[in-house]
Amino acid sequence: MESFSGFVVVGIVAVVLIAVTCLMMYEALRFSWRFMLVSRRRHGRILYALAAAFAVHIVSIWIYGFTYYFLTTYTELGALVTIDATPDSLPFSLITCGYFSAATYTSLGFGDVIPSGHIRMISGAEALNGLLLIGWSVTFSFLAMEEFWERPDRSLPSD
Repeated sequence: MESFSGFVVVGIVAVVLIAVTCLMMYEALRFSWRFMLVSRRRHGRILYALAAAFAVHIVSIWIYGFTYYFLTTYTELGALVTIDATPDSLPFSLITCGYFSAATYTSLGFGDVIPSGHIRMISGAEALNGLLLIGWSVTFSFLAMEEFWERPDRSLPSD
């Protein structure tokens, strides 16, 4: 694929991935907040919100992982290359793409799997997206705990 058109395709894919994952997080947190408002189980309120956010993070990582797998397998937009080419190194597979996605999403970036070609743009967007979504879920958790956590000086809003 020609250089500029490959860049445009990967840019569009990155924007779509960011939009989809942000929309998923928004809906999960919105549902969690509504659930917390009507829930009678005090301890479950926060746990359900954390579980929903964690589930969205896992799904987001795998959405990016499947995208890497598809783009590296069926297009010529780039590849994922492992640094150590030993018999023990990870072969290219969906699991390798998921592993790379998790390391990129969390901004951990071990460096044992490196993107090449145009898909490098997606990995950069994924790192920013992961930082945004992790920060969003942490902020939501803080606000939920502030609102629904039992304190000796005040009762819960639904009490």
